[in-house]
Amino acid sequence: MDRDRVSQSLAVLDRREESGAIAVMLLAMELRSKWSDRTGGGAETPDFFPIKLVSLLEVFTRACVAELIDHGPPYVDRARDLLRGAANKFDFNAVRALHGRTLRLGQFLAEQLPISRLDHIEAYFSTLYGAQLAQLLSETHEKYAAAYPYFKKTKLDLPKSLANLRRLFEVRHILVHEVTKQHPYQEDEIENFIEDVNFFLHVAHDLLEERSEEHTSELQSRFGISYAVFCLK
Repeated sequence: MDRDRVSQSLAVLDRREESGAIAVMLLAMELRSKWSDRTGGGAETPDFFPIKLVSLLEVFTRACVAELIDHGPPYVDRARDLLRGAANKFDFNAVRALHGRTLRLGQFLAEQLPISRLDHIEAYFSTLYGAQLAQLLSETHEKYAAAYPYFKKTKLDLPKSLANLRRLFEVRHILVHEVTKQHPYQEDEIENFIEDVNFFLHVAHDLLEERSEEHTSELQSRFGISYAVFCLK
């Protein structure tokens, strides 16, 4: 295994501040406030927002992928599939041996995944959950829409929301990597980008918590049954 790859991953983690899913959600909500207050003399230019929003989606995805893998089976068992077709090849079993040491397996693998399109995010979550992300998000929203006022204010149009996120990635790519004659977005698109990112983060996080709780309850049940059988012997 390439030691430099491990060192690079550790360096990324060291220079980040709090980068968990909850922290990213709070930053996204703060970004919404900054956009609303921009007429009050804010320092951020409109281009700042698409670039920052994609960064938040990237960090959120890596945090969730790491958490799921480090949670154990079945997610860690599906982690190998995340690496298929990746440009960077390394010994999966050797990397897995790092788990529980300085760098957790989930953290390391999450840092290796390319995230330059929404398709990447959908593919990673779908692989780990064993089902299509769009369907899972729709089901999760239906479960929690009545529980949280945030969702009551948001009419779910998942295809449109995901289309806006794809458009966001496209805009970010143009802003960062191209010099164009025309501006790549209309300023009124930014509010939709911000709302759809916040919506995605909230629903995806509820899905993460639900699956994590289900897995923990299943493990507790298995351990309880095993302990009961042990006591009967």
